[in-house]
Amino acid sequence: MNLRADKSSVVSSLPTREFFRAFPFYFVWDAQDGILEVGPSLPKLCPLAVPGARLQDVFFSTRPEGEFSHLLACKHRGQLFLLDDLRDHRGLRGQVIILEDMNLGVMLSSPWLTDPDQVEACGLTMSDFAVHDQTMDLLQVLQTQRM
Repeated sequence: MNLRADKSSVVSSLPTREFFRAFPFYFVWDAQDGILEVGPSLPKLCPLAVPGARLQDVFFSTRPEGEFSHLLACKHRGQLFLLDDLRDHRGLRGQVIILEDMNLGVMLSSPWLTDPDQVEACGLTMSDFAVHDQTMDLLQVLQTQRM
């Protein structure tokens, strides 16, 4: 990979619409644990995940275990995170990125679904998932095994 000396890249100029298509379940928070932005599909899965909500009022981290916060995310960066939605107990699986110069955190996630029926129960459709997200493929395998 060639990194440009001025740290600019094609990724930094990625249009917002394209970012949403790649990461429809993302969310951003500040150092005070306030949610600032959410991807277009996240509220279907986690209705309390809206700008202005506090992380602790929306999620609990089951891996690493503890109250989900900016501090926990900073402490365990580089690890897989499994989050539980406190309202409906739906899971998210993903990676945390800490933007230190802006004092923000970003969670790039996908739904952690274990039953094909959960897709419909959450009000999700194929268009809610990124093309590269394997969730629907894995659920299809589970459905085939059931039959």
